[in-house]
Amino acid sequence: MSKVKKRKLSTPKQLDLVKAEMEKLEKKLKKDVAIPNFVFGIQYYITELAHQTAPTCNYATMVMLGAMNSYLENEVEKQQN
Repeated sequence: MSKVKKRKLSTPKQLDLVKAEMEKLEKKLKKDVAIPNFVFGIQYYITELAHQTAPTCNYATMVMLGAMNSYLENEVEKQQN
């Protein structure tokens, strides 16, 4: 069994890394997968990953809802400024 070496990055850097990789994947699949299907596929995968790796279903749901809430809070803040 091989050990995966995790990068020691701050949370914002990890989020930026994930976002950059997702943008690359979107561009790669753009010709074959419509955006709504891409979004659905990503959400399905994330839901599955969260539930497989979280200690409980409630925790997995909390993490996913937390991400959506954080996005919405940032959008509201942008609109108010």
